[in-house]
Amino acid sequence: MEAMSAITPATHRGSVVHSRPLSPVVSPCLQRHLQNSMRVISDIFLVLEISSESSKFSMVVSGFALPLVYRPRLLLCGIEGAGLDHLGPSILHELEKFPVHALGLSSLLSDLSAKTPEEALVHVFGEARRTTPSILYLPQFHLWWENAHDQLRAVLLTLLAELPSDSPILLLGTSFVQLDELDGDPSSVDKPLMEDRSLFFDHLIEAAFSIPSEGGAKKSKKSVAVPELSTLDDAKDSEQSQLSNPPSRDLGAGAGTMSGIPLMDANPNRLTGLMKANSSGVRRGKESSS
Repeated sequence: MEAMSAITPATHRGSVVHSRPLSPVVSPCLQRHLQNSMRVISDIFLVLEISSESSKFSMVVSGFALPLVYRPRLLLCGIEGAGLDHLGPSILHELEKFPVHALGLSSLLSDLSAKTPEEALVHVFGEARRTTPSILYLPQFHLWWENAHDQLRAVLLTLLAELPSDSPILLLGTSFVQLDELDGDPSSVDKPLMEDRSLFFDHLIEAAFSIPSEGGAKKSKKSVAVPELSTLDDAKDSEQSQLSNPPSRDLGAGAGTMSGIPLMDANPNRLTGLMKANSSGVRRGKESSS
């Protein structure tokens, strides 16, 4: 199953992918609009509930074949900054099982197989008919209509009118214009509600607190390094003390003692007396021997 999911359909190869999931950053603000848009699309594009491999897009009622779709078209409109550049691709991502054919000016002008934009537009509609059910995607329709010349506009209107009314081809577009400036029944994308903004900042603050602070990391490093430095200093001091005060050899009873008296406990006057006694004993020995 994993290998099958990694296979790219032939209709998607060599083409620009316009679909992408909704970013986690803007998801709190646009998730409501995405759900509303998908609800509308499920009403006008009933083939969502049918397998893309099925060719049956009508139902028989009382001996008559009733189509499941009738000119499925949806235009998303809103002001600039409303998130249409995120919402359009996220809708295509939800409809990823259907092939997408782009009608944007950049897509038409970059078609190397066509000599003119009109020829590229005719080619896109032909591919959409051949791969039904499919989607025609027209982003930034207001810019498209303003910059397209009259002949290209006429070709678009003619091709849309020639599509059968029961053809399972969804026309999805976006436009940065006001709702009252458009005819028909477009879907409006308004500003995020207070709940959406609160959810957005909650996720943002939670993500910020999940990042470890730089000061805490430095403090932990210092706390680990201090015992090592103190141990090295103690070892160095003990080594220096041993070099400056070498241990004395035995002069009598044992190591580190003089005449059976520890060096650290020896009294200077007592040591002088012992040394005199030892010297007098040495002289007596010499006189007796002579």
